[in-house]
Amino acid sequence: MGSKHNKRRGHVDSAIKVLRQTEADASKLKTYCEMTKTMEAVGAREDAATDAKIDGYLKQLGPYFETAWNTGESVDENSADRKAFGAALDELASKCSS
Repeated sequence: MGSKHNKRRGHVDSAIKVLRQTEADASKLKTYCEMTKTMEAVGAREDAATDAKIDGYLKQLGPYFETAWNTGESVDENSADRKAFGAALDELASKCSS
């Protein structure tokens, strides 16, 4: 279990680093904010056009961001790793307030 946890922890640390890099890049931050605004606008009502639009944003943000985004979804939401990831995501999202 220890090595599995350490491997997962490494993925979470890498994901957090990518989120912080996104925050520091004005162009990527703008794309991220547009993506989250789109996601918030549709809520639970998903459709093919919206999914395609979100996929387009993820592609613009790059493969590292997409991997980081998916890492957050795969971590136990009650774990310390998830809390750390969530805090980094909240910090990134706070830069979108406009």
